[in-house]
Amino acid sequence: MNIANWALKLLPLENVWWIVSKRNPLKKNVPNDFVKRLEQTKRLVSGSNMLVKDIENKFDINYTIDLLSYLKKEYTDINFVWLMGADSMFKFHEWKDWEKIFQMVPIVVFARPGYNGFWSSTAASKYKENFVGVEKFDLLNKFKTPIWTFFDVPEKDISSTQIRNKNKL
Repeated sequence: MNIANWALKLLPLENVWWIVSKRNPLKKNVPNDFVKRLEQTKRLVSGSNMLVKDIENKFDINYTIDLLSYLKKEYTDINFVWLMGADSMFKFHEWKDWEKIFQMVPIVVFARPGYNGFWSSTAASKYKENFVGVEKFDLLNKFKTPIWTFFDVPEKDISSTQIRNKNKL
């Protein structure tokens, strides 16, 4: 929620899509019931500029690269941007076809507590020449991917797992 709110404040976005995944392929534990997580997410997400989607479940999509391919094919009039916390950059190189993700959409990374070292991650190192400071990161004009930036926003020290546990999903 923190990242979504900051993204809407700092970027020229019409809205933020929350795409509830069936499961994280990098995690061993299978998440709790998808329907419950989807409903809980809908209750947590507020604001007309935030939309909760179940695209991955509905179309049997398991990986971000497949999700982005689907979105770009089905929503040709939308310019998507990938939003994520700095914690995700540490293992981004383990994502399926992670380099293609960098080629498909601009990536916006937001500060997360304890993850300032993401600058030395495999993904950040590989695409260091494609980093653009926030003052020059302009989504309104044509951009060439790969491109990414980092917003050092006030951090909330809570994970999605902690939120799920708190709300007993």
